[in-house]
Amino acid sequence: MIKKILTGFAIGDALGMPFETKKYGSEKLKNWDGKTYLPSEYFKLDPGETTDDTGMALALANSLIEKKGYFYQAAAKHYLKWFKENSVGCGKVTRTAMENLDKGIIPQHSGVLLTENQSGNGPAMRIAPLSIFYAAQTINPKDSEEVLLYNFILDSDCYCDSIITHVHPLNTTYYGASIYATELYYNLIGFSNAPDLKIHNFDRSKNQEVPRKLRIFKDFGLNHSYSDTMDFLAEYNGFGIIDTVNTAIFISKYAGPNFLKAMEMAIRIGGDTDTRAALTGALTVAKHGCEVIPVELEHGLKNHQKINEIEEQRSEEHTSELQSR
Repeated sequence: MIKKILTGFAIGDALGMPFETKKYGSEKLKNWDGKTYLPSEYFKLDPGETTDDTGMALALANSLIEKKGYFYQAAAKHYLKWFKENSVGCGKVTRTAMENLDKGIIPQHSGVLLTENQSGNGPAMRIAPLSIFYAAQTINPKDSEEVLLYNFILDSDCYCDSIITHVHPLNTTYYGASIYATELYYNLIGFSNAPDLKIHNFDRSKNQEVPRKLRIFKDFGLNHSYSDTMDFLAEYNGFGIIDTVNTAIFISKYAGPNFLKAMEMAIRIGGDTDTRAALTGALTVAKHGCEVIPVELEHGLKNHQKINEIEEQRSEEHTSELQSR
């Protein structure tokens, strides 16, 4: 189940980018066939090209491969390398954080202090490789103590990674990254208690937005018609990290193994289409396997060979680790 998670992520990024900021029901979204890569007016991208979402996720994956574990200094080094080489799509907050790193500011202090009304999707959009890494370390996914131990470490790493770029007074950006990383990790290992655990954990936070929004999606449920569900998603859709993560998790559950349906839902509600579709794509593959990815979409990615190389390298290291135990 470890392979092709980043491929599913990158497909969502490339499919969604041409519709960034479009509103639900807009003509461009209505006219899209739901499966074709289009050029993007943003950043002048060709069909199948990816953005900072995929770029930063691959940077984190490379740091994990290099160090065989998460070290925020290594992650920051690879983020800065990505920024200098190809930072297409980089937002203002992340750009400022990368400039701070380039000035020699240490990763613990490089992040930009946000206001309570800001959140940013950066910490969640790049975090998938951490979930993949800890899923590969999990020997017995039915052992709740082992799973929760790795989940605790994963959560701690999410915090360290999020503050490299985003520092929120109520920890919203870190929470968004942790919620997504936990869901992806649980999907990968087949652990089923993620939603209730997340609500329980975040109930203790001073940030009441997090448990409130988690409950909105949980209470709505998965049994509504497609049109009613899309209207609901559009109503609660936003550019904030909690909105983006919640909608991605919800869509991945609603669409099930239908990868194209998941992509279409994630994109047609508009807003931050590339990040939401990328997060949804990774969740769908993690839950249902790499065979759900349409071959033409994988081959249509401009950098699919590079992604395959990273995934193959991580897969080989995981096999070697298992054999040495």
